Amino acid sequence: MREIPSFRCNPWDFYELFLKLGSGLSLVLCNNGTEIRVMRTFRVASRSDEVYYFPEIQHPNFVNICECYLFEDEISALAEYVGFSIEDLLIHSIYPIEQEIAYIISQVSRLSLFKTPSCLL
Repeated sequence: MREIPSFRCNPWDFYELFLKLGSGLSLVLCNNGTEIRVMRTFRVASRSDEVYYFPEIQHPNFVNICECYLFEDEISALAEYVGFSIEDLLIHSIYPIEQEIAYIISQVSRLSLFKTPSCLL
């Protein structure tokens, strides 16, 4: 399994803010402004010198994460932009029915996911 490229630097040195969506979510421009990606930022509870390795997960029903950045007290993940997420549906009071939830869970359970670093819990 290939690892997602992870860097210890400021992601804003490489990407231009296009639209701030809130809750640590932003749309950014990359590839000389020709492509939009999603940057999701998480606060790290405590800073450590530990290096985190994130395995690349490829599945047709998951958004691909392109890069991760650890800078100061934040981890930022750069992902492809698909337009909406389950979180967006819930925010707008669009709730999946039981069969749709079962399908989503069946797709997720097919993968053996990596252990989440304690700093993200």
